[in-house]
Amino acid sequence: MIDLNFAVVTVSTTCYDDPINDHSGPALIKYMADKSNENIQWIHLASTVETLLKLSDELRPHLILTTGGTGISPDDVTPEATRDIITKEIPGISQTMIAKSLAITPMAMISRPVCGIYQQTLIINLPGSSKGCVECLDFVYPILKHAIDLIQNKRTEVDITHSAMQIKTNRKHHSCGGDHHHHHHVETSNKGERLRHSPFPMISVDDAMNIIFEYANKMPIIDKPLTECLNYVCVEDIYAKEPFPPFRASIKDGYAVLETSNKGERLRHSPFPMISVDDAMNIIFEYANKMPIIDKPLTECLNYVCVEDIYAKEPFPPFRASIKDGYAVRLYSDLSHEKIYEIIGRSDAGGENTNIPLMEGQCVVINTGAKLPDSANAVIQIEDTQVHEYHPTKKDGLDEKSIRITTECSMNQDIRNIGDDVHIGELVLEKNVRLGPAELGLLATVGLRTVRVYDKPHVVVLSTGNELMPIDASSSDNGKIRDSNKIMLMSALQNLNILNVIDGGTAKDDETSVIQTLQSAFELADIIISTGGVSMGDKDLIKSILTKQFNATIHFGRLQMKPGKPTTFATCEVNGKKKLFFGLPGNPVSALVTYWLFVVPTLKHMMGHIQPHHPIIRVQLNQPIEYLDPRPEYIRVIIEWSTKSSIPIARIVSPDNQCSSRLLSARRCTGLARLPSKTDVNSSFFNINRDGLGQQVDCLLLLDV
Repeated sequence: MIDLNFAVVTVSTTCYDDPINDHSGPALIKYMADKSNENIQWIHLASTVETLLKLSDELRPHLILTTGGTGISPDDVTPEATRDIITKEIPGISQTMIAKSLAITPMAMISRPVCGIYQQTLIINLPGSSKGCVECLDFVYPILKHAIDLIQNKRTEVDITHSAMQIKTNRKHHSCGGDHHHHHHVETSNKGERLRHSPFPMISVDDAMNIIFEYANKMPIIDKPLTECLNYVCVEDIYAKEPFPPFRASIKDGYAVLETSNKGERLRHSPFPMISVDDAMNIIFEYANKMPIIDKPLTECLNYVCVEDIYAKEPFPPFRASIKDGYAVRLYSDLSHEKIYEIIGRSDAGGENTNIPLMEGQCVVINTGAKLPDSANAVIQIEDTQVHEYHPTKKDGLDEKSIRITTECSMNQDIRNIGDDVHIGELVLEKNVRLGPAELGLLATVGLRTVRVYDKPHVVVLSTGNELMPIDASSSDNGKIRDSNKIMLMSALQNLNILNVIDGGTAKDDETSVIQTLQSAFELADIIISTGGVSMGDKDLIKSILTKQFNATIHFGRLQMKPGKPTTFATCEVNGKKKLFFGLPGNPVSALVTYWLFVVPTLKHMMGHIQPHHPIIRVQLNQPIEYLDPRPEYIRVIIEWSTKSSIPIARIVSPDNQCSSRLLSARRCTGLARLPSKTDVNSSFFNINRDGLGQQVDCLLLLDV
């Protein structure tokens, strides 16, 4: 660390009026505080820098760093004011900052920094941006101490610096700043000297991200078929070219036909009791068994769930490995011994010649992750070394003959011992964990080639209804609508990492078509999802055909919820195998909401997920609810965070119209807020006064659907 007094001067009218706007000053102070000792002054100047005279005379700092006012606008006068007071200019510092900045941004061409000496103070002009000022300071920081020692005429410190720069071989003589000061410089062009410090400035994560985004251009714009667009991002706003529905349509269902006589007597009420969502979920889980266990190659296990605990059969690392780039050394047993070590070879990561025997005072060049020689007992990072002597001729690809260690060192420093990361017999993965990228990497690390996992189900998605036409059909006014449910649900299943999703076709509203479509579906899949045909209209044939033709058991056919009241769950056996059937309502929002509520947890349960249900959090609606339905209602919301509330805000999607046919109300939805039944609350539910916000309710998070 440099022990000095320094001042940071922010030249900005805006920052003078309100220091909270200053980001460059604090950035410079943090940089210097990390590297220097105490005595920091921080001043805001409104216009010119003539106050530098007073600052230098009163505080007598070793160093004044100015930030701002170095550009070419009329108000940028920092260089002129600095040049007015300095007695010696140091153009090398300014030129270095500009030259290195040009490698980062062409904007450096219009920067005009001035650097020089006033009395015994070094003054350096830096750019006004927080990123640019720190970068430029980092460029010149290595010479600051030596420059200040020269300005202060500290002969002892100057001589020490010069002596440290002496190299015993291949010395090249040249003059150093200041009369009668000389030091020696290593000729690196032929000797391949290794850098002791990174040439790259250390920047923040935010700055790094900004740089990356500066060069990461958006991908080309392409046209894709709708069926191939899952998880792509649309380029432009999309407006409806036709209305939906394209005709006047009934909101209510009719009544199902009960064939109890030739007269076709019709039911006036559903024969299925209305049950709660929780009871329905319990019934489904009673019949939804886990999928068979299979062995899969590790490379094919992404998003599968492992069946059993997995223990490491070998350690990692399997050898002693270096944590740093530098030198693997055998330390002198006498810690007072001079810290000069002879280089006798190198150990590269993955190399063959890794077990070079070392005696005390010897070392090998080593890379991060490389195997240590058995006799090495420490690793010294390259930043903590100096070249002591070069080979007169290159040997073994190395120019360095010996190094000097410049810091204190200890036994076993910067060494990863065998099994430091994972030891033999350690539990590396618990059962019922989904195998994501990190888990697969871990299993590869410990040498697993295959994993026992739960298989994934085959799922058929089919639609019912005479009114349906393909999604690529042209508009018509004959009572037809496009089959949006199928692409919606098939895409949702693919998003859930279901690999075997099958298009089961579209059944017409007649018994023969429905029977044939269901028969094919049962033969192909473990789970069948249909939309439409489960309510009480005379064309709603699904329930009666399931029981009569497939001997299915309908476990429930009516739910206490909105939307999705006619949702149906049934099981049957086909060719000796149990099949699960979900009959979802035909309205698109009802189909999607009931898919989220029932199908997603069922699939996760069958695939072995330890927590198949959606997480539930408490949210505050972004606007008050003034009416409740007799049934609990699941409204589509977007979860947001706001300073107005201590809990997440749920912004209602399409609040003026959340009817079950309006798919716009599910657009960008990230949660289902559960509104209670009007019979489950009292009048206090509507008495709210929260800065325009609404009630607090439970909300299901839709994290991976």
